[in-house]
Amino acid sequence: MKRRLLAVLLAAVMAFPVLPSQTTVFAAQEPAAAGQLELVQEKERLAGRYYDAVAADTVVDGYYILKVSSAQMKASEQALKDALKTAGEQATDTLPYKIVVEPGSYTVNGLSIVSNTYLYLEGVTLKRAQSSQQNLLRVGYATEDEKGYCYKNITVYGGVLDLNNGFNTAFKVGHASGFLMEQVTLQNIKDAHFMEVAAVNGFTARNCTFKNQTVSSQAKRDADEAIQFDVLVPGHINGYAYEDLTSQNILIEGCTFTNLSKGVGAHNAVLNNPIHDIQILNNTFSKLKSAAISFMDCRNCTISGNTITGAPRGVALYGITANGTYFGTSLNKNSKTPKKYIKPAVNQNIVITNNKINCSGKDVRDDIEVACVALIGYNIPKPPKQKDTDTVPKGDYYISGVTVADNNLTTTGYGIQMSDAKNTTLERNTINVKGSAGGKEGIRLDLFSTDSRIVDNTVKNAGGSGIGLYNGSSAKQINGNHISKPKDCGIMFYTSSADEVNRNVITKPKNVGIVVTVGSNAKKISGNKINSAAAMGINIASLTSDMEISLNTVKACNTAQIYVQVESKNLISINDNTITGKSGTQGIWAATGTVSITGNTVKKCYHGVLVNPGVKGTFGGNKLSGNKVNTSIGGKDAGKMLTAPSGVKASKVTAKSAQLSWGKVAGAKGYLVYRSDAKNGSYVKVAQTKKTSYKNNKLAKKTAYYYKVAAYTESGNIQLLGDFSSPAAVVTK
Repeated sequence: MKRRLLAVLLAAVMAFPVLPSQTTVFAAQEPAAAGQLELVQEKERLAGRYYDAVAADTVVDGYYILKVSSAQMKASEQALKDALKTAGEQATDTLPYKIVVEPGSYTVNGLSIVSNTYLYLEGVTLKRAQSSQQNLLRVGYATEDEKGYCYKNITVYGGVLDLNNGFNTAFKVGHASGFLMEQVTLQNIKDAHFMEVAAVNGFTARNCTFKNQTVSSQAKRDADEAIQFDVLVPGHINGYAYEDLTSQNILIEGCTFTNLSKGVGAHNAVLNNPIHDIQILNNTFSKLKSAAISFMDCRNCTISGNTITGAPRGVALYGITANGTYFGTSLNKNSKTPKKYIKPAVNQNIVITNNKINCSGKDVRDDIEVACVALIGYNIPKPPKQKDTDTVPKGDYYISGVTVADNNLTTTGYGIQMSDAKNTTLERNTINVKGSAGGKEGIRLDLFSTDSRIVDNTVKNAGGSGIGLYNGSSAKQINGNHISKPKDCGIMFYTSSADEVNRNVITKPKNVGIVVTVGSNAKKISGNKINSAAAMGINIASLTSDMEISLNTVKACNTAQIYVQVESKNLISINDNTITGKSGTQGIWAATGTVSITGNTVKKCYHGVLVNPGVKGTFGGNKLSGNKVNTSIGGKDAGKMLTAPSGVKASKVTAKSAQLSWGKVAGAKGYLVYRSDAKNGSYVKVAQTKKTSYKNNKLAKKTAYYYKVAAYTESGNIQLLGDFSSPAAVVTK
């Protein structure tokens, strides 16, 4: 339609009957619930209604309408190409064009769509000729002279793009902004992506279906995402101007991905120019040969509400890799993106939440493990030279600032796998392991994955340990997790550390409940409940600083409930734990090290407290009953303990101090004073004195404190305590 007719048409539209939008048209009649065939037929009929309802060369819902009939399409695919060309030449920001194709099945190739164009395909199947290797549809004209996000305001709605099991990408989108694809089905492709996308600012795929991607045994490729976000580098997405232009503002929502190699992702990146502002929401993935969602070097990414089944990997996020990374200048020589190593951001703002993921099978890449969520950074000391990509500078390309929360994960391998991932929060995830899982942890931190919070997760039947930290990894908190029936340990530390290991519930581990070994440390292990470990409940074989083990409940473990064997001068305080053993087992066993064992309740063990010769420390003030031997020190029964001091009281209490006093105990060499901020909390030693009084200074104002006192005797380097007094309460002024 020529421009000079537009004024006439715009005036005439006032007399044209107001038509409902496409959504209103479809909502006018609900399909009869009479089986899948009837639903498909009804959908096709309604699609035809929209084609019949709108008139060509009129303005409807703000769009100038071009119609392409079935007769035109069957006569020549050029009819649709001509309509798209007309829209490209005449559509404007203020008057975009909508091309409405009559429902039917047509063979086409090499369609191009540009700015301000809406392609309406509901009820239409566009099938690529079997002999063709062209893209079925692309944004732009393959002129290679684009700049920036130059193609804008493009919509493709409805229909089926059938690739007829041919090779080459179905749909290319580059240099685009404001792109929307909705209710489109892409199907039947071999050894290629359904979509290649690069240099977009505002890309939405909503309620689309991607299905049936064949991967040849010769190719055995894992790189063929259904939707691949690439970079505009020569040899990748041909037909566009090459430019260092990142993709951003991406939304993939409500789509279905089935019988594919991969789902959505990016396996290439530009150094120091990451893809960003990504949302992958409420999609369904099934029957995949590799990862459902996989991105390299992304920022501000939310992956939520997705359902993933039958995939070796669910969500896999990677830092910069030695292969697949380009300099900005390789895309465009005028790029200003730095080529040097720049430390990645501490908070990359990645959220993985409320997904239901079931991972199993073998990945097409033999070196990839099964994992529901994988966060993998790379410390690249000396990268090998690359033939096809740039050689990145050496550096630590870690992932950081990731939250993995409220996901339901079922796996035959790892539930959550991290390597060189920092500042992560893993909370309220449920992980259920099926099969042997080959020794894989429910949650694994490896290779300097540091400063994590692992809180309130549930891990069942892990193939290895429930939670494992290895090779320089660390956690600020490992708190409130429920771990049942792991095939190794409940929580394992190997050359790793944690500040807090508190309030975890560990049931029936095949080895140890909590183990700290080989260059590891856990500063505080408190309030945990450990039941029926096949070996020890808590096993400390390493520490690099003082450690507190307090207020834990440990019972029915097969060798020792708490076992310490360390070669260190650092103090392990084992205080106020409740232990119920089994016949022939040890309660608290100190084989080597410097240990304070006080205030514990131990019963039904062979030895309540067993201290080997050479161990240094303080022992006593424990409540021991029903044990074959209550306390054995250096191979000898310690016999009857000293009685508890009587009359512990406070006087001269000020805002910052309290004066304590107590009665003398016969046979005592001196007294130890312990303090807690809760009556039934963990008590810490604050003083050792020969006197029957002690002034505690540097207290906080208007604060409650509780004190216990025990008398002791000495034998070499050992202090043997008697019973503790009842707590005495003090409130400062």
